[in-house]
Amino acid sequence: MPREAADGTLQNAFAMAARHHNPGELDAHVDTFTQALVDRLEGPDARLRAELLAAQILGLAVRKGILHTRTLAAVGPEAVVRLLGPAMQHCLDPSRGRRCP
Repeated sequence: MPREAADGTLQNAFAMAARHHNPGELDAHVDTFTQALVDRLEGPDARLRAELLAAQILGLAVRKGILHTRTLAAVGPEAVVRLLGPAMQHCLDPSRGRRCP
């Protein structure tokens, strides 16, 4: 799946969560996104790492985009990337010597 399609799939999942759609339909979009990650990841536990990445991304999207938490609303994308990026990177590339949190 091309990256643009995977990004669009996650956006669809986020939009469904925002509109309180059928959980099965939401799950199908997240599964499509997760499979696109699995197809690109190398190394052990690719499925688990992809699931954890999807959970982090969707969780951030829900907290920032739907719930509009004050703390996340108050910081710019640089702070989010600085703090969440390393955890996501460890899941993407286990060869960096640290295990996925």
